Amino acid sequence: MQQKRNKKKPKEELLSSISDSIILLLNHLYPVSEQLRIINKTLPKNCSVSEKTYLKYLKTYLKSDYIKYKKNIFFANNMQEMIRVILAFKTYEEQFENFKFKKFRSGNTEFNLLLEDYIYFFEEYFEKEKDIYIKK
Repeated sequence: MQQKRNKKKPKEELLSSISDSIILLLNHLYPVSEQLRIINKTLPKNCSVSEKTYLKYLKTYLKSDYIKYKKNIFFANNMQEMIRVILAFKTYEEQFENFKFKKFRSGNTEFNLLLEDYIYFFEEYFEKEKDIYIKK
């Protein structure tokens, strides 16, 4: 017998069912608005997910992926600063120490950048030249 869908949280269930795809969108640094456009385009015509619902889902159920996404977006948006420190300093430690940003705000949340965040971005995106979403 099929389980009935929880009427109070059908959109959370729906988002949970596609969480692997959401993580892929986060990993490719798609802006939230573009993620929602893609998600809503694939949903049945009588269903859509609002930005408020989506952000709540990300912050609740995919928190670590969402935090990593926010930090990686920050590094991607500050590529000139990354290039400056890469050209001036040899080691990750020296580069990060001389990176002029150590924290940033996004909405009401403050994010602290760690050496591990810098190394992850550098190795995962910068060195591999990984395909990321760039808004034209």
